[in-house]
Amino acid sequence: AVVMLSRFDEFEAGGNFAAWGMQVARYKILNFRKRKGNKLRSFSSDSFEKILVQSEVLIERDDERMRALQDCLLKLNDNDRRLISMRYENEITTKEVAERIGRSAEGLYQSLARIHRLLLQCINRTLAAWEMPL
Repeated sequence: AVVMLSRFDEFEAGGNFAAWGMQVARYKILNFRKRKGNKLRSFSSDSFEKILVQSEVLIERDDERMRALQDCLLKLNDNDRRLISMRYENEITTKEVAERIGRSAEGLYQSLARIHRLLLQCINRTLAAWEMPL
């Protein structure tokens, strides 16, 4: 994190921050391994590279899921989107949201669970559609 902070001016705005951070970490780890040489008892270089490649795949999937979530949030009706916004964008508890809108906490928990299910279904459908060849 310290290295990333010191090199943050190298990050291109609008780029994939997680992928950039992984690349910075990769080079830092490779340099460390080179300096330590045979003194290290850890993964082989090949195993280490496989782990890094897999982590990049996971980051890319997270990025796709986040784009799908953003699309799906836009498909919610206004009331559902407002509840999600109040709960997560404003970072207040479900109980506090319920008090602000004059609903019971139990009823709001049920509404949020329903919205979460809708979003999950929408995300899964969206990702499946994106994987289909045109």
